[in-house]
Amino acid sequence: MPERKHNAVRIFVAIVFTFVLSTCGGGGGGGSSNGGGGSASMNGKYFVVAQGVGDNGQPVVGWNLEKTGDVTWNGNGSATFNWIRYSTLTGSSSYSESTTWSTSGDDLSFSPPAGSTQRDGKINLSGDVVIWANIRMTSEQEIGFGVKASSSGMSDGSLTGKYWGVTFTAGNGQRNCSFDTWNFDGAGNGSISLTVNDAALGIITGSDSGGYTVGSDGSFSLGFAQGGINPSADTIVYGTAIGPGFGTGIAIKAGASTGYNNASLNGVYKVVAHGEGAGVTDSYTGLASISFNGSGSCSVTGGHEAILSVTANDPISASAGTYSVNPDGTFTFTIGGQTYDGAINQNGNKFVMTNIRNQGMQEIYFGVK
Repeated sequence: MPERKHNAVRIFVAIVFTFVLSTCGGGGGGGSSNGGGGSASMNGKYFVVAQGVGDNGQPVVGWNLEKTGDVTWNGNGSATFNWIRYSTLTGSSSYSESTTWSTSGDDLSFSPPAGSTQRDGKINLSGDVVIWANIRMTSEQEIGFGVKASSSGMSDGSLTGKYWGVTFTAGNGQRNCSFDTWNFDGAGNGSISLTVNDAALGIITGSDSGGYTVGSDGSFSLGFAQGGINPSADTIVYGTAIGPGFGTGIAIKAGASTGYNNASLNGVYKVVAHGEGAGVTDSYTGLASISFNGSGSCSVTGGHEAILSVTANDPISASAGTYSVNPDGTFTFTIGGQTYDGAINQNGNKFVMTNIRNQGMQEIYFGVK
């Protein structure tokens, strides 16, 4: 491998590792849902991260935008977000914003302050994971992930074993995504190996290790990273709001090292997706339902997206595809002429997916039941 690629891998791994490991926040139960009488519920504090971009290089706030922080849902239709924001135009800042929200079944919608647009998403059935996307405005694209915080009792030992993750990094001339394999020892030590799709350097690999700390509420810190773990410690959201490169990602707990097959990916998952191509003018944010039949075929329904270029090729815009699950829970997913790589969590109710094959497009996906 040329030295330039070696250096790029080291730099990328350092960025990813310092913000991914600082990701673990924990969670505890859920409250009552507002509106629609859904089976999921949201109440209390959640750790949240978001990634955004906008029209013709004018993103949500700046060329690229990444936010980390927390939100308190009050269970009756209002919430307060506390963000640390980094944009390539305005740098780093902190702010709070209030919103109203509602649910219909397990579907979520909430309205940020004036000047922005409604976000649409999903709460998982246990109410400890939330996802959303802005699919209503091409000039203000955003995806976000959140996990419920814990009131107490979390520690370094809450984070153990293998996790599958995907990460999207952008800003100041950088654009890449990665498929990550994390290992945590429960005593403050972690390691990562990853395959990176870098817009400038192509497909490269790397690895690293470092320390982490988990607070009693499940908050996690290492380097510049922030994030959280859900109550069952099977989902991690993470992000870093500091330049020059900043990113957002999610990781899910891996199961046994063997025993998975196509039947392990079965049923309907609500999926959020974000992808960016050259110059951040070829980009999309999407929300859809993907139905896997348990035998290698799937269909996409209810796909909605904010898209800046007709050349952006993503699963949300296709109607059917195929997939193949490996014994360790990783899988390939082929749809719309593109093959993606992903992994299923230990319970089969979540998956992560990314594009590590096509250098022209960097993408990240998260699906939940």
